[in-house]
Amino acid sequence: MCGIAGIYGKVDPEILERMGDRLRHRGPDDAGHYVTRLSPSSPRGVGLAHRRLSIIDLSERGRQPLANEDGTIRVICNGEIYNFPELRTHLLQKGHRFRSDSDSEVLVHLYEEKGVAMLNDLNGIFAFALWDDRRKRLLLGRDRFGVKPLYYARGDGDVLFASEIKALLEHPGISPRVCLEALRYYVAFRYVPDPLTMFDGVFKLLPGHYAVVDENGIQFARYWEPQYRPDLRLSEQEWIEGLREQLARAVKRQLMSDVPLGISFSGGVDSGAVLAMMHAVGLPEIKAYTVGYPDREADLGGAKSDASYARRLARRFGVDYHEIVFDPHTLTDILPRVIWHLDEPLPDTGAVASFLVAQRAKGAVKVLLSGQGGDEMFGGYPWHRAIKLAAWLRRWTLAVRLLRVIDHPLRWAPVMVGGRPVALLRRLKKFVAHAHKDLIDGHLGFLSYADEKDRRELLAPLFNGRSNAPYEVFLAHWKAGADLDPVHRALHLDMHTFLPAHNLLYADKTGMAHAIEIRVPLLDNELFDFVATIPGHLKVRWREQKYILKKALEGHLPHEALYRKKTAFGAPIRYWLTHYLKEMVAELLDGAQLARLGYFDPLAVRRLIRANESGSHDAAPLLFALLTFAIWHHTFIDEGWRQAIP
Repeated sequence: MCGIAGIYGKVDPEILERMGDRLRHRGPDDAGHYVTRLSPSSPRGVGLAHRRLSIIDLSERGRQPLANEDGTIRVICNGEIYNFPELRTHLLQKGHRFRSDSDSEVLVHLYEEKGVAMLNDLNGIFAFALWDDRRKRLLLGRDRFGVKPLYYARGDGDVLFASEIKALLEHPGISPRVCLEALRYYVAFRYVPDPLTMFDGVFKLLPGHYAVVDENGIQFARYWEPQYRPDLRLSEQEWIEGLREQLARAVKRQLMSDVPLGISFSGGVDSGAVLAMMHAVGLPEIKAYTVGYPDREADLGGAKSDASYARRLARRFGVDYHEIVFDPHTLTDILPRVIWHLDEPLPDTGAVASFLVAQRAKGAVKVLLSGQGGDEMFGGYPWHRAIKLAAWLRRWTLAVRLLRVIDHPLRWAPVMVGGRPVALLRRLKKFVAHAHKDLIDGHLGFLSYADEKDRRELLAPLFNGRSNAPYEVFLAHWKAGADLDPVHRALHLDMHTFLPAHNLLYADKTGMAHAIEIRVPLLDNELFDFVATIPGHLKVRWREQKYILKKALEGHLPHEALYRKKTAFGAPIRYWLTHYLKEMVAELLDGAQLARLGYFDPLAVRRLIRANESGSHDAAPLLFALLTFAIWHHTFIDEGWRQAIP
């Protein structure tokens, strides 16, 4: 795991070095640079910068950029190629010579053999830049699921790229400005889908895509797309046995490392599956890390800490267990630090938990496995069950009419009873409000945190009451899954949006904030290809989500771990907003401050704050999003990000 950055165009070595140094936290072990011109007389060329976190081949031979035998192809890579031993053996048989044992070196030789088609052979998590000096072109590639980030921008006629936006901002041609299109998505969904970012003119290379940069410009192409082809021929037991075998293979494949590794552990099904397989394949010592929150505050906030379940599983497997009990009094200090590392506003308390886990693990391990991707693979989110139920109800006109009738009065029902949030009532209100709509409109309603009315009122200074429905990215992916059943269509959408732009983004950034590599074995290529053939009814059932995964884990995990109520790897944000973050909310979401920024209507924000305090409206997620945006804006736009404390 590393950090990469580069320039195609006019390369100033000093600027290139600054871009690389800005990624020092991602790769504290070593640094490397490469600069060349397109021709001896050309002022244009390419510059590559690499910050190294040594995981495989710790020697100097693994220093990047890595080159082929004659130096005409050079690569910098962030990530791991899990099937590199097989690829390396094949390439050696073809006559290629390796100078290191680094997994990244297979890229230069595989490119010599196959060109861009090599991407189809890679099983791993990666973002790389490869310079082909003979063809004078730069190839940028990103893994299937977007586990590793790769940003790009154009500045002063140059094409720039980097693992983090902070590195791009070191180039004088890039000025930090808010992307208003991204802001529309953010207010609705609390994250910005690829390829957009909250920075105007800065984009993400899409997962499963590559880009070719040369003097003709930059061209993009897809090399992989999720394919869901349910196979109805196998019995449930055959699926269970096959899945169990694939899980073990995926975890074993991702245990390769020349440094100590552990697991980021919540006590839930997904991370529990990874832990069980780590134990099953015989890993001799496992360090497990989780985050707990004070029980009283967690209960008041409507969230239950996973730590008690994590403790029980840790005892069962005899792991070296480390529990971080978060002190919420430190929130005002830690939130700006987390947001600085994320580059973008991402209002998910899971990012705070992930940051704390990596902070504790630093020094003991360099690699943490996690359960990220399980919900998107097997259907674990509330909206997966909601779309299945909505699609079923829409078969009866009377059911649709009934939903419309009860929608309006239910909207006035409070979401707090006796000072405590009622999750069931909150979800019921949301379901009824959207289930009677067309399937896509209803599903987007399930996913959103601000409806059309909220967005129109909040964003009035920018859009003056005009429609600001931020659906284009979602609709494109929805249409691409037109031949799928509702559950798989929702999973297909998540794989392109929520997974890379939300979950994987914060997992990578918070891990690399402390030079910790986060691996996601549930997103192994071979495992995904297998799971994509499992019928939808074995993933989401009426009374059980992730059904087939849980059945495959019976005997490996205790019943209470498999079938307890799902809780997020998050925190009691509703309680925090009215206690530990109350002063920060008052300061950053003050009417005068909001008027100065000019993005949000101060009166609309004030109404949200009052609604959250009274419990009449489930405003905490949206309020936390506005607070996170304000912290991000203060850090990157107002004060100058270079002065921010990492």
